[in-house]
Amino acid sequence: MLMKILISLLSIVLFALSLSAHVNQSRGYEFQAKYPGVSPAQLKTLQSMNRTIPIPLPTWLPTGFTLEKIQSRLGRGVKVYDREFTLIFRRSLADGKFQQFALSAGFEGLGDLLYDETSIIKSPIGTIYLLYEPIDPEDGKRIEKYVMTQWFRVGSLDYHYVGMYGYEEGNEDHLMIPLADTERILRSLQRLK
Repeated sequence: MLMKILISLLSIVLFALSLSAHVNQSRGYEFQAKYPGVSPAQLKTLQSMNRTIPIPLPTWLPTGFTLEKIQSRLGRGVKVYDREFTLIFRRSLADGKFQQFALSAGFEGLGDLLYDETSIIKSPIGTIYLLYEPIDPEDGKRIEKYVMTQWFRVGSLDYHYVGMYGYEEGNEDHLMIPLADTERILRSLQRLK
């Protein structure tokens, strides 16, 4: 009789543990669906920073992109012209090639870019003006491998999307993100809550 009770209790405990694991996996899935490419540790860091500055995050990314780095120099002791906040997303492709973009905050000296927008994008954070290989007004030619937005407002701070972040001229391993994917990333931006 005692053996039957112990087996029943063990069965209940194992069932409860498997249910708990399933719930935790579901929460992880919901997290991944909300901010793909951002690890739980990175999200925790960003949530603590979000108390000081507003932070936009994409809720859609092409497969394989991850938040590679959070570059930050903030605080009362940092002069406004030395402040920095940049989120760098990257994905590795075949043969050593990669794609990379950044969301970079501006703290002073903001100004619009000289080019006409390629696309006007409506997102949960507002209207975003995208310059995707725009035409140079001086020579009428397309500016290759140039992908950037005008400044867009997120709460009390302005941001740029830099679609070829870190690009060095002649680096054939750094590939552009297609226009349709770039627009979809921008349309998915939401302010971190």
